Amino acid sequence: MIMIGTSFGRCMASILNGEVSERDVLFIVTGTMCPDKKEFLEVAETYFSNGKGSVFRPERAEYNVDRITREEYMSLASHLYDAGKIHQPRNFAYGHGLASSYHQTWLQVVPTNENTTPAVLDAWEKYKMLDNLTK
Repeated sequence: MIMIGTSFGRCMASILNGEVSERDVLFIVTGTMCPDKKEFLEVAETYFSNGKGSVFRPERAEYNVDRITREEYMSLASHLYDAGKIHQPRNFAYGHGLASSYHQTWLQVVPTNENTTPAVLDAWEKYKMLDNLTK
């Protein structure tokens, strides 16, 4: 399932905590405004620190990276950046763009069905038909 992320911090925690596979990430829309990789990784370091230990706030559990090492976090941040999977709308226009309007961390690009149960397959086919009829 291909996903678009709507928050750098939440997406990093989600990937590193095994909730979403990195290979399924099309890109992550961030509120960051970093003109180059060096500055981006400095910001990523701050995100990592804010998701750890005493700085971690229970009401923001989706940012929790307590079980993640700094090396794992920074390696993923670097890899996502190098792979062109970090989209920073603020580098091009003022404001946070798409990401700020979503409460969800991940958006599916194309819904898929991986369930092979006959009743689910039948419901899936009906869903696709209704989806096409309402376009």
